[in-house]
Amino acid sequence: MAKVMILLTSAIFFFYGLLFVAFPQEVLYFLVQSKMDSSSGIIDLRATYGGMSMSVGLVLYILAKQDNTLHIGLLAVLLLMSGMALGRLVGMVVDGNPNYVMHIYLVLELSVCVIAGLLLKGRYK
Repeated sequence: MAKVMILLTSAIFFFYGLLFVAFPQEVLYFLVQSKMDSSSGIIDLRATYGGMSMSVGLVLYILAKQDNTLHIGLLAVLLLMSGMALGRLVGMVVDGNPNYVMHIYLVLELSVCVIAGLLLKGRYK
């Protein structure tokens, strides 16, 4: 189950990043109903949301491939998702008025945290 969890998270990060590399404006608009108005901003979307997300996906994929790295893979998933959830919660409180996508992402992030935590606690059962 741990391997499946890490691979699924890996695929999501990679696909999300690929979308941002290929269609940064369209994906940004879908997520936050906003557009980037400078070339440098679009470049940073491609690099940060695109390239970095794809790289995170590849790192998780590598960690899922060997049984001796499943523990660190699950830990990485837990840390990534809890960091994203924390940042999203802070944004919701400080910035207010999140759209429905932000709520869906928060629920998914917290759910993955719980599953990864349970798998770590039960040693991957």
